Amino acid sequence: MSAGTSPEAKVSVTTQRSDWLAGGLCVLVGVMFAILPHLLWWRTMGGPYWVASNDEMVFYLPVASKAYYEHPFTLSDPTLRQGGTTMYPWLQLAPGVIAAKAFGLPPQAIPLLWRLWAGISIGLGLFLVLRHFTKRPWLSAALAIFLVSDTSMAFGRLVDRQFTIYWRLLNGQDDYWFSGWPYLLQQWRLITPGLSLFFLLFHVWSLARACDQPTRNRLLIAGIGLGLLFYTYFYFWTAATLALLLGLIVDLPRHKVYFHTGWIGGLIGLPSLLLDAAAKSASSTDWLQRSDKFLPVSRFSELILHKGIILYLIITLAWVWFRRRDLIYLWLLAFAGLVLCNHQIITRLQLENNHWGNVLGPALSILLVLMVSYEAARSNLSRRWLQWGGVLLVCAEVWIGVQFRIWESLFSRQPIELQAAYQSYVQQRPPAQSPRLGPGSVVAGDELFSNWSVVLENTRSLKGSAFVSPSVNNANWTERVALNRFLEGVGPQAFEAEQRAELARAITGPWARDPQKRDQHLAELVAAYRAIEADPAGALRRLEVRYVALPAGQRAPACLKNGWQRVQAGPNWQIWDFSASSPVAR
Repeated sequence: MSAGTSPEAKVSVTTQRSDWLAGGLCVLVGVMFAILPHLLWWRTMGGPYWVASNDEMVFYLPVASKAYYEHPFTLSDPTLRQGGTTMYPWLQLAPGVIAAKAFGLPPQAIPLLWRLWAGISIGLGLFLVLRHFTKRPWLSAALAIFLVSDTSMAFGRLVDRQFTIYWRLLNGQDDYWFSGWPYLLQQWRLITPGLSLFFLLFHVWSLARACDQPTRNRLLIAGIGLGLLFYTYFYFWTAATLALLLGLIVDLPRHKVYFHTGWIGGLIGLPSLLLDAAAKSASSTDWLQRSDKFLPVSRFSELILHKGIILYLIITLAWVWFRRRDLIYLWLLAFAGLVLCNHQIITRLQLENNHWGNVLGPALSILLVLMVSYEAARSNLSRRWLQWGGVLLVCAEVWIGVQFRIWESLFSRQPIELQAAYQSYVQQRPPAQSPRLGPGSVVAGDELFSNWSVVLENTRSLKGSAFVSPSVNNANWTERVALNRFLEGVGPQAFEAEQRAELARAITGPWARDPQKRDQHLAELVAAYRAIEADPAGALRRLEVRYVALPAGQRAPACLKNGWQRVQAGPNWQIWDFSASSPVAR
């Protein structure tokens, strides 16, 4: 630096350097948490491949895989041979697909690319928001790292839950945390909030900057930040819109910023709304209600009102009102999330209302760390003790968070099953093996095989993602369920007993709430099975089934004797082909 450089310029350069280093550290820690499971499984899987949950395997990866094989810039329904719409936003899934194609990576690497984006974007997004409100880069980095490490960032219940769960796990308790998918650190879940949280954070950051200096450019960027939410996540733009409307009422000094952000963002988001409305009107409502979307419920049922969250909202409201009015929008965003979690009081509808918690939790968590750090700085405590205490707390959070991430990656039931199925699949059907399964062909039978065949060989699963397909009404869904079990050799009585038990455990759909609808749906399933028994060839034609995969040691059911040919006999599955003009692999 030259001798003539002013003190102000020196401070500016030092601040910029600190911002880059602190922001880079947040990104580095975010990436570490995001991709750690892929690193842990790398050697076992023969590559950085890891799938966390059945949702990721059955719903998200099939959409991405179809795009990967056929049209990387377009998302479509993986249930259909061609075309169709999907409920998943392009902005969430497609960039990972495009990157995989660009770098010549296989489709099973797409989740790694998704998580790389999650780690980079969440770490950076948190830093930007916190840096704006604290004005201190290293404090902001510490708070951001604290948040990405804490098990309750997504819920707004920080610190106590982290240490309580850790202590109980160390003492051999609470094994249920590993009974399903990894949800100790839910902020890294795909596709939400992992692939969408950055856009909410960008919205908060851009709006806060516009509130500080409402210039034309900043208002435009704030509007773009809101508009992007329409293309990212339904629950984000609805909560942000409600928060802006509330801001017009309770935050009058900033009402012009809210107004201009609202109309600019709404104008940008309008095409997305029109496309969604057209897609919804062109499909049956069955698929929506199967997954708890636009499902009628009673007004005061299924409320989400946690006492601790309400207490935190009351405390932070008082603090914001008397200490930091510049944080009022962040509080309104958290409050809007809570209100929309319980909108059935007014609308009598269930729309997977708990998903608005993806707004409530992060917004409240950011408010809490800002409140604690602000009050600590104002206290009479020694600055040195505060700094060292904060460093120790962040280090403890990171230490526990890393252990949580390791444990949930290695010991959770769903990823263990999915990774084992992948290993079995590539053992039996290595990528270099030829010929492959017919592209776009429908595969029935063992669901682990059929789901991986979608990703690795561009097939279509008979069941799989059909549950959330706009092209599949309830009649078509029940026929798919019945045909899949029929081809697996399940008899009529066993099928009825099995479906009765599954419906009793159902947590989504009208039959999860109404015993009469449950009985009606069971009757529909049984009737579909009997119709298939009477005319299996007709069902095969309607649903275009070509392959059936059965466990290697299972005796082939009678339904596979006419018109079927076994084209691969193991070691893990036997594959039957209904149109065996060319063998798959003997």
